[in-house]
Amino acid sequence: MVLFNPEADGIERDIAMQTTVMRNSFQSEMHRRCAKVIGAMKPDLVCPGHGELIAMDQSRVVEYTDYIERKEAAFRNIVGEPANQFIDLFWARMLPYLSETLPNSEVVYTIKLRNNFEHTTVYSAAFCRR
Repeated sequence: MVLFNPEADGIERDIAMQTTVMRNSFQSEMHRRCAKVIGAMKPDLVCPGHGELIAMDQSRVVEYTDYIERKEAAFRNIVGEPANQFIDLFWARMLPYLSETLPNSEVVYTIKLRNNFEHTTVYSAAFCRR
């Protein structure tokens, strides 16, 4: 995706960026890892999987990294810490997600929890039948 804002001071061209659409298992470190890989590989072009190819050089990697840092700061300002606990859509999952069962039979579910805190955390759950 390319961002262009003619009202932005000092920006005279399109900027390669990622959307802030929350997707499955979004964690803030994901985009930082992408920037590190791009910086290490030094590609001429990046194929984002959507949209046009993006011509890359070191200045665009720095620009992209700056964008990621500003985006993460904005999320952290909104939700507080630990930010991943609030923006990670799948910090708690129950599998299978969908199931069908016949009367008087069983389905076994697995609950997976991702601890986004920097300390040991205890979770509890209550199950009820209808």
